[in-house]
Amino acid sequence: MLTKAHMYKAVPYFPILLFLLNVWLKLLHLTTAAIGHDEPFSIYYAQNSISTLVEELRKGNNPPLFEVVLHFWIKLFSISPFSVRMLPALLACLCPVVLYYFAKRNFSFWVGIASSLLLTFSDLLLYYSHDCRVYSLFVLLTLLSVYYYLEVICSNRITFFKQILFVVFSTLLIYAHYFGFFVLIIQGTHLLFFHKKQFLKTSLNYLIILILYLPCIFNMVMRFGASIKGTWVEPPSGIDSLYNMLWSFSNFPFITVTCIAILFFGGIKAIISKAYLKWKEDSSVILILGWFLIPFFCMFFISYRMPMYISKYLIFILPAYYILIALCCETLFKKAVYCNVILTALILCFAFTNDLNPDKKQPIFEAINIIKQHKDNNTLVIIGSDQILPTIAYHYNRAYFSLVADGKEYYLTDSLLRADNVYCIYNPAEIQHLLTGRFTKVIYLGLDGKSNSSDYPLVSTINAAYSFEKQKELKGGNWRISFYTWPKK
Repeated sequence: MLTKAHMYKAVPYFPILLFLLNVWLKLLHLTTAAIGHDEPFSIYYAQNSISTLVEELRKGNNPPLFEVVLHFWIKLFSISPFSVRMLPALLACLCPVVLYYFAKRNFSFWVGIASSLLLTFSDLLLYYSHDCRVYSLFVLLTLLSVYYYLEVICSNRITFFKQILFVVFSTLLIYAHYFGFFVLIIQGTHLLFFHKKQFLKTSLNYLIILILYLPCIFNMVMRFGASIKGTWVEPPSGIDSLYNMLWSFSNFPFITVTCIAILFFGGIKAIISKAYLKWKEDSSVILILGWFLIPFFCMFFISYRMPMYISKYLIFILPAYYILIALCCETLFKKAVYCNVILTALILCFAFTNDLNPDKKQPIFEAINIIKQHKDNNTLVIIGSDQILPTIAYHYNRAYFSLVADGKEYYLTDSLLRADNVYCIYNPAEIQHLLTGRFTKVIYLGLDGKSNSSDYPLVSTINAAYSFEKQKELKGGNWRISFYTWPKK
């Protein structure tokens, strides 16, 4: 019979087993979906020199940390799909382990077990573990920053080493993603209201973080100003957006409703039983509440003016969500056995609904196969959108994609593709001289309904020189790729 003594004896092995479980889950279908979305952007720029990489990223909304790490990773392991995705996958595998140690130390053994397993089986974390972008690093650094924040303010003796780790991880956090400032603001507010005696001493750490971040401050302010004018993200659609966000955190609608009920009734019982008075004494729970609620609702309301309310931007609050679910279960059920049964059932629901092979909804492999099947030396391929040039280039010829020129975006890649009769053109005037040449067939790739329609200027120009023969349309996510082939008139 498995006793409580046996369970606690097995504790030292749990983080190892947790990590191995995550490695198996995250690597199982690591390269099943094609490299796509924004991944080619990160991979391409990570191949540049550090100075060029940092300078180019200043033009967009991405701080440079992940691409800098990826730069050195690529030097060691190449730009193959498995290599580049291994980095975010390993970072994602560490997140539940850090969450376990954090929750166990600050709350309880069972909260550590439950929250780390819920994060392990999270669809959202698994999806971004298969994405060569910053988001798994964002979660990991958030956890480490909050972990060492509590170590600094809650320890009887503040050690210099812990303060150094807090400063390092917090600085890396805001160099990884601008929304990392949410975490630091929440920590600062928590410090001011619940640990006033330590405020002056601990606030020196934030001053050091700010000084270390000075090289990026100006660019962050400029990007924030540019985002106020509008972003590619759609504004929220009322309460549906709040529910859909929780759905993305909870894998499945039924589980979402269950989690909402646990949070709601757990919160009500905490108020009735005055458990919140205990929370004020041990303010760690208040910190977790702020970590989850402030970004969740603030970003929702801000998004009506400056849209940003999408799951990848809120992924850093995922650990707080799972900790709160475990804490509310403990509040709802006085007997530990009932609490553990509910949490076990919830973990199993997460496990059975965990999508191990997430669909990125981009028909990239199909697109490349069609090009290669229909293309010969006398075929002209027109890519009608610069948005898909990096993705097509990566899969069409990785050797072309791996050649970079400082200060010239996709310059060598585009030149080599043109030498192979693959052109990225969206101005009809640029295509005229090509259509009078030696090509006997044209294949056209648009991105959306507008650029695929027959009255689109680029398509109309091709129609004037070639007889339309056949069309094949591929749909997936925001991709609407039409393949038109025209034999010459």
